[in-house]
Amino acid sequence: MIHPCCLGEISAVAPSDSGGRVSTLRSASISAEEKEMFSAAKEAPILAPDEAIESLVVDAARRALESARVSGSQIDRVYGGITLGKHVEPSALYAVHRDLRLRRDTLVAPQGTSFSAFVTGLGLAAEAVRFGAAKYVLVVAGARMSTHVEPESGYAVSIADGAGAVVVGPGDQNQIVDFATDTESALYDATAIDLRGPRITFDLSPRELLATREYGFDGPVALVRAMLARHAIDPSNVALVAHQASRVLMDRWKEQINPGQYIDSFDEHGNATVASIPMTLASKGHEIQKPFIVLMSPGMGMHVSCVLIRR
Repeated sequence: MIHPCCLGEISAVAPSDSGGRVSTLRSASISAEEKEMFSAAKEAPILAPDEAIESLVVDAARRALESARVSGSQIDRVYGGITLGKHVEPSALYAVHRDLRLRRDTLVAPQGTSFSAFVTGLGLAAEAVRFGAAKYVLVVAGARMSTHVEPESGYAVSIADGAGAVVVGPGDQNQIVDFATDTESALYDATAIDLRGPRITFDLSPRELLATREYGFDGPVALVRAMLARHAIDPSNVALVAHQASRVLMDRWKEQINPGQYIDSFDEHGNATVASIPMTLASKGHEIQKPFIVLMSPGMGMHVSCVLIRR
């Protein structure tokens, strides 16, 4: 039996003390090629040295349960991703399981899809609920990338931290209608998180910067267009909420997809990587007026994934 599934109210938490702001002056030292991809955010809150991403994701998850009026004992699965928590492994999703005192038989299954982990988590949660494998799935995203980017890189000009969460369960509002993905694994080495000396560092390969930019510009556009065409939905009836790597990319997606609404929180939250989409939905979801929502995010590997939601 196929059951309808829906999103509950999305909760998000930004750093309580920004610990400073990623300086927009860093853009002066980046390469011309990077300036064609990245732009500075007005605000980019980051965690202070004594703040842990685990505390933010647990707080966001607890608020999501409260909003959905679902107890921790009712959660069957935990999906999503944290980049990066206290440990490389295990995932900080296990800290969510511990601190919320979820059942021992609750499956914790982190998505290794980097920045798209919230979107892919929603897709997997919808499948689990739709086909009866789970009744309630908690999808969590957390980002602490601010300590793992090179200060002189283009990516640093807008990097931010934060967390978001939502409960996916049975219902007929905010239904998850479809999920789609595209993978360009020829760019496997283009973006990566690696151990460099004593540090874990995120970086983009200079040799593949042009190909990364081209895929980042065109891959998301083609995927969203194909998904909307499959359901005969005109883009004018869609509110698009996307990954917030930079205003340069976002403007390109807005121009090429031409949605009825483009909702973002780049000026307020910067690029909170995997947490950007839930943070935007939590802070600006009330602005959505269109009957459909598309959530879209590229990720390392490289790939792009999106979900279609009917309000």
